[in-house]
Amino acid sequence: MGQYFLPVNLTKKQYLHPHHMGEGLKFGEFPHTILGLTYLLADGEGMSDALGITGSWAGDQIVIIADYAEKNKYTKGSLYEVVKKDYENISHEVLFILAVNNEIKTPLMEEGDDILQDIIALHDALPNGVVSLPTTIPLLQMKTDAGKRILEKLLMRIKLNT
Repeated sequence: MGQYFLPVNLTKKQYLHPHHMGEGLKFGEFPHTILGLTYLLADGEGMSDALGITGSWAGDQIVIIADYAEKNKYTKGSLYEVVKKDYENISHEVLFILAVNNEIKTPLMEEGDDILQDIIALHDALPNGVVSLPTTIPLLQMKTDAGKRILEKLLMRIKLNT
């Protein structure tokens, strides 16, 4: 069976779930999740994206937690279970940023998962690497709650930037 891992931001109470990015949970099975983690931890001038994800974890307390670890220095009981229950899963938002930046490889994007189809639709509606958003995005119909959440965040950023 093996041990499963999740990258977690203890400061912001957020995490990445490799299964939600089309990957496995064991070490070596989640290269896009690790790539997403590099976007979250990036700390450089002028780095931004349509959702405000890039660099949003820079300077925060980050750990990669294991599901077998019952004892830890952060919680009583399993941190893995606390995270899955009480923390925000931002995997789909990070997956969207990877898609916009053309970081996702074709097999992952063609798996047919509804969230991936929503992300492809959003990606196709945006000019490559754009930070501001075209007005055509509100016309998109999202199939999943995660797709709707990403679209809402994009629309909120449009309002803030206009």
